[in-house]
Amino acid sequence: MTIAISLSPEIEALLREKADRQGQDMSTVAAQMLTRILESETRDAQEAIQSIPLAEHVSLEPSIMDRITRC
Repeated sequence: MTIAISLSPEIEALLREKADRQGQDMSTVAAQMLTRILESETRDAQEAIQSIPLAEHVSLEPSIMDRITRC
């Protein structure tokens, strides 16, 4: 998929420098960075959810429990 984004001159310069150091084009480096960030955020969210202790006895109204189980 191709997307177009606007970068400030400062960020563009940083991206260009990183791409030059890696010997890759800016699009490839940007795609790699975006992929790493999104994967990291997904992993962090999953870990946060898994770290929430489950209550042994939960007494919520059925309508609330229904909404929770549909998520």
